[in-house]
Amino acid sequence: MRYKRFIDYLKAIHRGETGAITTGDAVVAIEVLALAVGVDKSSGDETVNNSSTLQNDDDLLFPIGTTGTWLFEFTIWFHGAANADIKFAITVPANALLCWSHMVVTDDSVSVVASTAVVASGTPKVMSCVGAGEGNAQMMIIRGWVKSIDTAGNVQLQWAQTTPQESNTIVMAESHLMAHKEQ
Repeated sequence: MRYKRFIDYLKAIHRGETGAITTGDAVVAIEVLALAVGVDKSSGDETVNNSSTLQNDDDLLFPIGTTGTWLFEFTIWFHGAANADIKFAITVPANALLCWSHMVVTDDSVSVVASTAVVASGTPKVMSCVGAGEGNAQMMIIRGWVKSIDTAGNVQLQWAQTTPQESNTIVMAESHLMAHKEQ
């Protein structure tokens, strides 16, 4: 049923009948497109405190096959004490090639902080929580690619506090990822 509504939505746009399109139609279109490109949403908040050891995120991962190139984007909502900071890493199967970088937007300053590319599996990138504090959400977008050579496995987001603090650092349930294999 969702696919029929999606096709009807595309036909209405093609005919220029945008006045007949409802919010529900748009939501269905987004849901169908999300299934097509591979979107996964975090199932709930994850919390780390007093630890700088990278841990696998429970939900933000995706499988890749033995050959091919995948493009990915993680959108991560997080908050925590500024003195704890947060660090992220991405791991990939053996022999895979990886390149990623990130941008951050903060609630209070709406500034964008970009980083240089990371090309080694599991190499952490420290994200300083500029203007952050517990309860002040920040959004980070990680974009990159991974090329599988001969080993299947998961592309896995990892994260931890940069400096162990007893306060909570939280990756929020609103976080999600999109990934697709290049054709």
